[in-house]
Amino acid sequence: LGLNIVEFAGDDETLIDERVNALCARLDELIASQQAGVIGWQVCSELAGVERIYAMRKKAVGLLGNAKGAAKPIPFAE
Repeated sequence: LGLNIVEFAGDDETLIDERVNALCARLDELIASQQAGVIGWQVCSELAGVERIYAMRKKAVGLLGNAKGAAKPIPFAE
């Protein structure tokens, strides 16, 4: 089970909206066909929500350091 965070940035709001909509459509296709293990998605465009997501990510990265065993997870890939 995992969580992927995708961030689109740029100066062209129309282009960003197109890319977000294309990703959402693709995720809907994957959910409908039960592929790639996608079970849901959510778009967050308000600053407060984005800040909460990054705060959650920061806490999760700290937890990775507590993993048991010799091999430690890599935060970027985990």
